[in-house]
Amino acid sequence: MSDTAAKLTRTRQRVAMTDVDLVQINFRAYFRWMDHAYMQILIDLGHPLSRLLEAGSATPAVDARCNYRRPVSLDDEVDVLSWISTVGTSSYEVTHAFTHRRDLVAIGSVKHVWIGLDDARPLPVPGWLRDALVTAPDASAAPGRDDPLGVVMRVRRILTSTEQGVDTWRAP
Repeated sequence: MSDTAAKLTRTRQRVAMTDVDLVQINFRAYFRWMDHAYMQILIDLGHPLSRLLEAGSATPAVDARCNYRRPVSLDDEVDVLSWISTVGTSSYEVTHAFTHRRDLVAIGSVKHVWIGLDDARPLPVPGWLRDALVTAPDASAAPGRDDPLGVVMRVRRILTSTEQGVDTWRAP
C-alpha cells in the first residue's frame, strides 16, 4: 500500500428510509455521512474526537459543501472515500468522494478550524494532522477505476475543471 493510500479513509453507508424523501435522497444525508467519515479519519489517525476534547481542543466546521452528480435511492450502498486535502496554519479541509457501484455520485468538502476550548481561538494545526495531508498521487502509477488513488485523481480533475465552469466527469 502506498503512503497516500494509507491516508485515505473508507466508509460505507446504506441509504435508509430516514435519508429519502419523495424525490430520492435528501441532501442532509451526505452531510451526516461526511461527519461520520471525518470522525473515522480522526480514529484512523489515533486521535478520536473524545481525546481531542479531553485535551482542550476542538475542530468546528466553518464551511461545508456538496456537489450532487447522480441520484441514489433507498437501500443503495454508497462508499465514501475521505482524505485531508488542504492544510493551512489553523484550518484544514477534508474532501469526500461518494460512489455507488463505482460511479461518482457526489463530491463534498468540509473546512475545519483547530481551536482551543478555553477561548475558542484558532491554534496551529498539529503535526500529526498535517502529516495526514494527501498530496497529489504520482500520475505515473496510472491507477485503475477501482483504485482509491484513481478516485482521488479524478476528483481533483473534476474540482479543477468545475472551478473553471466545465464539468468533465464521464463514467468510464
